Amino acid sequence: MAINNDDVKLFESQRLTDEEDGGGRVTGSEVIDGNINNLYRDISRIDRTVGDVALRKAFVGVSTDNNDAYLGSHVILTEAPKDENVSVLLFNTDDQIDIRKDARDRIEAFVIPSTAASFELLGNQLEGQRSITLIQDEGQKVPEIGEVYRLFDTFNNNAEQYVRFTTIEYTIETFSYITAQGLQTFTKRKVVAGMSSSLKTLFHGGKPTPGQTDGDKADVYSTQVADASRYYGIQSLSADISQGDLSFKVNSVYAPLVPSAKVETPLLDQYGGYTSKLMVPTATNTRTVSCRFVHVANNQSRSYLQRGALPGTVNLSIDGGTFEDDGAGNLVHASGSNQYSKLTIDYERGEINVWRNSSYFTNTASASYRPATGITGAAISGSIEVTIQNRGFNYTLNMAEAKPRPGTLVVSYIALGKWQDLQDSGNGQMTGSGTGNIQFDTGSVALTFDAMPDPDSAIVFSYVAQNDDEITERTGTVAVDNIAFRHTVEKPGIKPGSLTVIYVYSGENKTLTDQGNGLLTGDGNGAIHYAPGELSFKLNYLPDAGTEIEIQYQEGTPAGGQVEVTVDGQGVMTGTIAGAPLLPGSVQLQFLVGQETEVPNYGREGNDFQTHQDTRNVSKNYYDDTAGGWKDGIVGTIDYQTGEFVVQAVHDYSHTTYSVSSPGEWYYRINSETLTKTQVFNGNAVTAIAQASNLAHQPYTETINSPELSIDLLPLVSDPLLPGSVIFEWNGETYFDRDGQVFKDISTETNAGVQVGVIDYTGGEVKLAIYPSGNIQTANLLAAATISAGFTTQAISFRTPGSPLRIGSLQLTAMRADTAEIITATADFNGLFDTAEVQGKINTAIGWADIKFTDGTNPIYIIPQSVRYNTIVETSLPLDAELIGLDPVRLPPDGKVPIYRAGDIVVISHTNSTDAATPAAGQTITLARDHQADIAVEDSAATPLATDQYTTDRNAGSLTFANPLSLIDGEGNALTAPFTIKDRVEHMSVVNDVQINGDLSIIAPVPWDLPATETTVSSAVVYGDLQARQYSFFTQKVWDNGNPNWTDNREGDNTTAQYNTINYPVEVTNKGAIYGKWAIIFTTTTAFQVVEEKLGIIANGTTTTDIEPINPEAGVPYFTIKSDGWGTGWAVGNAIRFNTDGCLAPVWICRTVLAGQGTETNDKFTLQIRGDAD
Repeated sequence: MAINNDDVKLFESQRLTDEEDGGGRVTGSEVIDGNINNLYRDISRIDRTVGDVALRKAFVGVSTDNNDAYLGSHVILTEAPKDENVSVLLFNTDDQIDIRKDARDRIEAFVIPSTAASFELLGNQLEGQRSITLIQDEGQKVPEIGEVYRLFDTFNNNAEQYVRFTTIEYTIETFSYITAQGLQTFTKRKVVAGMSSSLKTLFHGGKPTPGQTDGDKADVYSTQVADASRYYGIQSLSADISQGDLSFKVNSVYAPLVPSAKVETPLLDQYGGYTSKLMVPTATNTRTVSCRFVHVANNQSRSYLQRGALPGTVNLSIDGGTFEDDGAGNLVHASGSNQYSKLTIDYERGEINVWRNSSYFTNTASASYRPATGITGAAISGSIEVTIQNRGFNYTLNMAEAKPRPGTLVVSYIALGKWQDLQDSGNGQMTGSGTGNIQFDTGSVALTFDAMPDPDSAIVFSYVAQNDDEITERTGTVAVDNIAFRHTVEKPGIKPGSLTVIYVYSGENKTLTDQGNGLLTGDGNGAIHYAPGELSFKLNYLPDAGTEIEIQYQEGTPAGGQVEVTVDGQGVMTGTIAGAPLLPGSVQLQFLVGQETEVPNYGREGNDFQTHQDTRNVSKNYYDDTAGGWKDGIVGTIDYQTGEFVVQAVHDYSHTTYSVSSPGEWYYRINSETLTKTQVFNGNAVTAIAQASNLAHQPYTETINSPELSIDLLPLVSDPLLPGSVIFEWNGETYFDRDGQVFKDISTETNAGVQVGVIDYTGGEVKLAIYPSGNIQTANLLAAATISAGFTTQAISFRTPGSPLRIGSLQLTAMRADTAEIITATADFNGLFDTAEVQGKINTAIGWADIKFTDGTNPIYIIPQSVRYNTIVETSLPLDAELIGLDPVRLPPDGKVPIYRAGDIVVISHTNSTDAATPAAGQTITLARDHQADIAVEDSAATPLATDQYTTDRNAGSLTFANPLSLIDGEGNALTAPFTIKDRVEHMSVVNDVQINGDLSIIAPVPWDLPATETTVSSAVVYGDLQARQYSFFTQKVWDNGNPNWTDNREGDNTTAQYNTINYPVEVTNKGAIYGKWAIIFTTTTAFQVVEEKLGIIANGTTTTDIEPINPEAGVPYFTIKSDGWGTGWAVGNAIRFNTDGCLAPVWICRTVLAGQGTETNDKFTLQIRGDAD
């Protein structure tokens, strides 16, 4: 008996509800075509107000009294709901017995946990909070709006929740904590992240420390898209198809799965440049430190290197083994024993974490590394346009002219409208949404993406070049002459020859005496500027701890004022100071001279290279030497009796100029040359301070309670120090800089130390408030680095942390390098910047900006670090999970899922209408096309004409009415003219490419011209061949009712008796068979029970009669076992195991209602179950 159309059916599942147990097994209740509410209830007003997701499980297939195969079975949507706020999707879990809870878990597996997040919870986060507080290092990536994270708290009964961030606010804050060394401070980034839903329970957070947070705390994981479920739906064409086309466009490749609402989130003062930090070396030699490890939790221990480490230089000897870092934050076993499952290094903090295989490590280990510090460099950025011609999975970049610095290259591309990122971890390997490698010596980059980029998009990249930031390592010995106390007395105007410095060393007074010529001698040496009361001195010994330095002198009030001067062509200044005769040693001159400076500009176009020239003022202070001359080798004289003076006011200086060579497409090389130039004095007056020779001086004594010791680390070096780069040894102590402060005794256990001073990064000067007593020694600068003057640019590219953006919302500001004026610009509604100073565009859909600064002819150079922007991110906020029955946080943020994918089967369908008026008996009508999938006739009320009243030739595209002809429906009711012939053509093919803009490509050309809007494209849920069958038949000697064997393999011995399956196979039919696991369990030598895994005992039988347990849903047997097949020798406890499959396949149908006014009173959607049969 063949399969006919009436045998193809749709059956209900056990429960057509949205409760947790909705769905389940197939029933015998058929879903009747055309019946109202045959699957779903009506849409309520609440559903219209807040939205709704309704899931229904049904079964498709054939119901016949044989087991003929239904070949190539699949199901599609052929008609979507007319209401624009209602959509329908299909998906298949391939599970005959799953329920709504199982289907929900499958849907919510759109995202799954990935690696540990770049932040931790700061303090406990309470149930009901709509925002959470996070803490992270400054160099870590700030979380973005729309990202999803998993919270998992083992300290609260394994509580778990996925959260989506809707707002991000962050600040750099100073934290403090108490150690054995006292109160310590450090800085971290504090992030407050708003969420789309409130916390369902408490999640524990940690307490801040310089490393990871301490205490019992929840784990936070980033997530990745798994997209475990595939969805199928229907869309209309948005453009006509021509015969022979292999591609076409639909309205959208997405369809709503969950309702959502749009919210807007402002982003303020965002940095428009490269924000990640890179590690740069601060010393040539490696440093060795003995690390004391402390127990953290479980098998984890931690220690610190006291300073940041350069990737690729860390070596750790621990527990009998040697480990070396791989440049990506992991310590890899190199030699010796290996007691550890994992070892990591945080390069910027110098933090080492180790996980022992058993127990934990709390002893000392030896580590060596090259000191380094993290900086943010000026980035080179660019993009590659993706076209049909160059679109693929593999790309290369040539950066030979500006090779990337390790750990800085970030490459982003767009696939199906979503940003995908790859990043260099520092070892030349690109990881993320693809793979790749970098040759740092040549600048060549090879990339392989996980997905093909969207056409008409861009591959964008940014990095810091190896030669962009002129980093210079500064190490060596600092001479004793560069170590001095500096002090300004309380009473300026010191009488020359009157000052004495007294200090205590080893319990004895030591003195320095003023020689009257500005010099101090004795148990040390120094210099005095009498007029301002400034003195600096070096002691032969450091004072005893807890003692004071006493200063005795005579003081008198100095006078001062403006003095008119002239400067000749040789730079010699002359003038007369009022109030003569003057006291020798009391004279000071103050004035400014100008020096030219030049700063190179850079951009992406080498031919646009320019330099910015400016003039900076240099302050000069001249002091008389008490003998009619000037100190510090200044040429000139002063007449104390008349006040007349002559002095060399201007001097030569070194000036660096810049030029460009080897310009490339994105890069060029900067050359420099040093010239000698002369300072310029542009004024006509100077400030003079002096005392009259007859001034009466008064004795005065003061003490320095906590004298600061100054050490000039970089004499004659004008470039500023890099914060975090300084390590120096002096008098048996090792000192480190941290955020402008100087520490010693830094613990490798806690990374905390004792603050003893401050550091001026610009001047390279350290001031110590606490220092050891004893003999003075030279300071040894172990690590330090300076950075040269900054660069500028005329082009920037950046990506916003979140998208899409509200059109017209991006506001940009930047500072000009030449005038320091602020440039502002706002993108128009087309995303274009077009002002007198800014040209460019912002793609609001993906958040990518490409901007140039120009006056229309020449580039305008700006300071990269000054670029800031404001914008508004539009976010689709899914509704509450309790209302819609799904957790929307784990679904796409806009609630939409793709319904077409490469490899899917699609059905392109179009129905045409031909007027048949009042047909005549025997009349033949030839239609406008042939090879239809279906031809039918309807009356004026769209009621079908009985199919026995006409015949069709679909290959020829014709229809012939019966003779005689009765114009009636299938039930014999009369129909009303005019009649219409509906013929449907369809084309099945495989999709080989899908684009976010709606473009689909297929492998077989379309055979007809088809119009837009009237033509639909359905993606198919494919099941393959459906057929009732029996399989996995075996016998088992002993059946254990307490632990039944429902696997497909025998447990224990075989039975002696057997059933003859060759001559008497188990019989099944498409109508009666189900997906089931069966056991025939003997209770005597001839009697047995029939048991199904989920249904239990359903029948009893004996070997003397056929067993045919009835399927109550179908009214026919599940299967038939013939009595003639039984052999002898069966024993109590023997069992036969076998499985059956039915001819029905499950399908989940999802009806999504978006919030909004309904447009249809009665609505429907249509499913078509399709397949072939003999």
